[in-house]
Amino acid sequence: MALFRDYLITIAGRIASAAATFLSLPLLLEHLGTNEYSLIAFASLVQGYANILDAGLSPALASNVARHSGHRDQALQIITTSTYSFIIKFGKYALPLLVPLFATACVTLPQVSLERLAILCAILLLDAFISAIFRLQYSALQGLSDHAIANGAYSLNIVMRTALAVGIAALGYQVEYIYIAQLLITCAVIVASFIYYKNRSFLSHPGPLIDIRHAESSTTRDLTMIAIFLAIINSIPLIVLGRMGGSNELNHLFLATSLGSIIATLQGSLISVMIPNLSRELAKTSVNHQHRDFGYMSRKVVYVSFVLGGFAFCLAEPIVGIWIRKTNVDSALLATLFRFQLISAAFVSLTIVPYALSIPLRETRIQFIGVGIYLLACCIVMPLARYFGNIEFFGLVTMMLGVCFSTGYFLASSKLIQASARSTRTWTLIAKPVLYIAIALIAARVGTKMLLSTQGAPAWLMASGIYAFLICGLFWFEWKNNSRK
Repeated sequence: MALFRDYLITIAGRIASAAATFLSLPLLLEHLGTNEYSLIAFASLVQGYANILDAGLSPALASNVARHSGHRDQALQIITTSTYSFIIKFGKYALPLLVPLFATACVTLPQVSLERLAILCAILLLDAFISAIFRLQYSALQGLSDHAIANGAYSLNIVMRTALAVGIAALGYQVEYIYIAQLLITCAVIVASFIYYKNRSFLSHPGPLIDIRHAESSTTRDLTMIAIFLAIINSIPLIVLGRMGGSNELNHLFLATSLGSIIATLQGSLISVMIPNLSRELAKTSVNHQHRDFGYMSRKVVYVSFVLGGFAFCLAEPIVGIWIRKTNVDSALLATLFRFQLISAAFVSLTIVPYALSIPLRETRIQFIGVGIYLLACCIVMPLARYFGNIEFFGLVTMMLGVCFSTGYFLASSKLIQASARSTRTWTLIAKPVLYIAIALIAARVGTKMLLSTQGAPAWLMASGIYAFLICGLFWFEWKNNSRK
């Protein structure tokens, strides 16, 4: 019940940020134009470089703080030590990160002058650094169970950054001014977070905590390498399309990814809540007594993710049509890429519970190996897909890579959620909704085409109605089977 309550608080906090993103991106495209907007698309991958700086510190921090939440002084000592360590790390690696970032910008955006790219990369890296510090404070507040404060600060930061971006673009200023203003806003939110700590008398004198840092060393190394791998993976599609397809294809992919990430915010919210909650539970009870709960949790996550993803799949055309109604964007192409993003995001739900468990259990080596294989596949397959096909084929191949990685990681780490069970049995038990919902989605699409032989309701309305009816029937059937058992 506590997990469900915290999840609802987190979802409520992220609705504002999702709505801000949904409303702002078409406006930015309209005011900035295609070439200038491609800089916004490029800036999105800089968050991957911020993850290198973070190196998994945010989820690990939430886990540690939650584990020691019964001892406030020690928990807040972990917060201050982690923040200080992150600042030192940025000072050490800022220049080595700026060099590949500038090289990536030169390859992806050849139409922009080198002088401007150098200034833009420096600003983006500084903004990523400030945003990463804010993520640490957000994770710390989640670990302390201050979910309302954490998500209030998160929503305030996103909404103010978005409003500034749209206002500056409407006034005709360049992209650089947008990110300078945004990093100043995030600095103000970080200062407000520390003022909140001080007023609550949370801060104490920092200590070495040698035992905790030593125990986390192997996990930290894995998370650091995973962050580096993911940064490269996130940059590959932008580099490939920037070189082979131009700014137009780059913008279409960025729009589809941004739209898909709004749907995927449910998953991100669940992970941010699940890590500290699981850490607290594991501190009280052995993992061997909770495997049944982990399997049940995974099953519910898959159900919700695939149902919502399938519903958005049915409504892809009207969503895209409303979203980009005033911009010069190919709505059919964007709807196709958006559907690919939805399928990938739905399969990622398989990995949520194993990933959340891997951090407090310090079982991150499986994830490290899986992401390494995924990186190698992306480096080989993505350039070939775009070279021998169009952007739709590139999106399809990217989706298939994501589905294969999510499924493989789930099967490899299945023992985290179900003790002494074969991975195939776990797959059957937890991922059975995938088949159910896929059948309902196909039936909705086929049934709509049959019913539209005569003019009637819009296709998306009929498809969503049929889909909702079939999903309700499948839920009822599953509930009846469980009640008999």
